[in-house]
Amino acid sequence: MSRWGAYGRLDNQVMIDGDRRFIGLDMTRDRALLGPGMLAVSENKRLRNGSADTRKGVIEPVDFYAPFTNILLGSGIYCNPNGDEVMLVAENTRNFVWALQYGKDPIQIKIDPAAGTLTGITTVRFCQAFDKVLLFRRNPIAGNDTLEWNGNTDQTNAANYFKEVVVSPGGGTDTVLIPPTTDGEPFQSRVLLYNSCWPSPVAWDHTIPARFTTGRDQMVMSLILDYTRTDPVYDVFRLNAGESDYITRIWPYYNGSVIVFKKNTIHLLGNFTGDTTLATQGMLSKRLGLSGPFGVTEDGNDLLFLSEPGGIFRLSEVIQERIGAQAVPVSDPIQPIIDQINWLAARDPRFGGGARAETLGIYTFFALPIGKLAYGLGNNTVAVFNSATKLWESIDTWADPTFSIHAMHVTNYDGARALYALDYARSRVYVLYQAESFEQINDNAWPILDAIETRGYTCDDPNSFKRFARAPIALRTSDPEAYVSAITDGVNEVKALTPLPLTKDRRKFYQHGHKDWGSGDDPLEPKRQDYSVMEISDYQGLDFDDLPIGPITDVPGTSVSMTAGPRQQTLERFSVRTNGRWVSLRIENKSGVCDVLSVGVEATRSAMETKTAA
Repeated sequence: MSRWGAYGRLDNQVMIDGDRRFIGLDMTRDRALLGPGMLAVSENKRLRNGSADTRKGVIEPVDFYAPFTNILLGSGIYCNPNGDEVMLVAENTRNFVWALQYGKDPIQIKIDPAAGTLTGITTVRFCQAFDKVLLFRRNPIAGNDTLEWNGNTDQTNAANYFKEVVVSPGGGTDTVLIPPTTDGEPFQSRVLLYNSCWPSPVAWDHTIPARFTTGRDQMVMSLILDYTRTDPVYDVFRLNAGESDYITRIWPYYNGSVIVFKKNTIHLLGNFTGDTTLATQGMLSKRLGLSGPFGVTEDGNDLLFLSEPGGIFRLSEVIQERIGAQAVPVSDPIQPIIDQINWLAARDPRFGGGARAETLGIYTFFALPIGKLAYGLGNNTVAVFNSATKLWESIDTWADPTFSIHAMHVTNYDGARALYALDYARSRVYVLYQAESFEQINDNAWPILDAIETRGYTCDDPNSFKRFARAPIALRTSDPEAYVSAITDGVNEVKALTPLPLTKDRRKFYQHGHKDWGSGDDPLEPKRQDYSVMEISDYQGLDFDDLPIGPITDVPGTSVSMTAGPRQQTLERFSVRTNGRWVSLRIENKSGVCDVLSVGVEATRSAMETKTAA
């Protein structure tokens, strides 16, 4: 395009705007007000490298594919000081717990017949107690005592089963067995016991030490290095009993203190592990609380947590003694997503319900239930926060509408730490963000549907109408199916710039007259349009480890798929030809990988305005 749009008295210089890198997501502000590198929409993208890259996909790891037959009740990570780190998964009605680990076959850790089964249980939680594991069973019917496992996977010896916790010998006459609670947290050399999201306000009556229960606002502390005993007089704390509120989560904090999250408030309990008469309680916030037990995670030396209905907050910014104004939620840039949260599902801990939060590397992930969901379906959206830049990067969704997340954990996968997601309703274990160009969900392959919408480009002149002529976009692709649209200020003013999707032919070259690539040619010869690899299967076969248990009448065929190869870079130019104060570009992809490296627009001032101020 020439530098000038016209010559003579009406000469008009071409104006250029755009982004050469992308840094974050802001869905709240007007697009014309966003700063350089900010996106108005980012779906299934990562911005860590400055480009808007297609995120990696979900896969079902074979090592975690246990023969589940019922819904899952709970899961947790056990770091065995005498062995390996494993994922524990409890299955409804079973008399055992699964121990899953990368590179090894699933193991069944049996439950002692005298301790019952998992039948009738609504939720199971695991808590590491030194070298042991505690299993808490949530059930409206009393009598489900806490179970323990010693970490030994040798199931030929009944001593290695999950057994009911019994009082350790030599504890003294002034201590009793820990109460049957629904939750526990390891803290220093003790275990903190409580009931998360418990409706009953009934407190522990220590005059009946043989069998007692805890209420919705109590915390019980075990003895030092003895998770089986507690002192019924000195080791029971009732946390702000003068309000109608319940504990959602207790989280270890600094200097021997813990954060006690309630639904509507946040408290700090300190100096309580020594002389308990010197324990202190303080209110950190009387306006914010934690919506559900799993909606909190560590972000460096701080905590991020989901509060109803405000959104996601940083703990250091809500402590009343440090600030005098209402804290602004960290989630303010993605407020449109917060407004769509199903809060009933976000706070309900039964059947693995409730929003989930987990941190891996520089990223913090919040799994959220968005929209109207049937009961127990879990979370269908993940908001991704970059702790290094303090900016949101993406809203992750899945093409399979049945995909849901009831739990997230970080453990080992293929020699590195990885983020796992569990679908309790469908008894599935996934590892997130590992596959290059597809999703493996419910035994099917799905594309990663990604999209961005840029900020509104005003060409440094927000007060005049422009004629946007052309948009150069730098892409890095592998087997793409991309669509580009131009969005201008107004109501539903969207213009498709690609009547046909932008695709690449893996046989063609960009050089004129170059012969088509074929079998036997160099697969890495430069200037080929696409380097994806087509996997063609003219046979039927299946890994025997993946075959279902029982009679097999047929073997399904192996599917034809495309595997991402090296990503080719191109500079695509699109004709825009639309008027407006600003223009935003939407770039979406429905196959393979499509990384957006940079975006630009070229415009001239328009003398033929289609929009005028009244």
